[in-house]
Amino acid sequence: MIVKAGYGKGYGAPAAATLSTKHPLAITNRGEAGSEDVVALAREIRAGVLDAFGVELVNEPVFVGLELA
Repeated sequence: MIVKAGYGKGYGAPAAATLSTKHPLAITNRGEAGSEDVVALAREIRAGVLDAFGVELVNEPVFVGLELA
């Protein structure tokens, strides 16, 4: 669903936080991303999948003390 919603391998480049070029389920830090960059990308992808398919993705791992909402 992530890929079909428009978030393919490497999505986000050249930003510091991107989807992996090998696996679209993994968010990677290209060296300069902060936690806010990673969370923003996760929120964008979750919202895009929700808009496209009506399915709300659940993040893994579970964050302690942080909500994506």
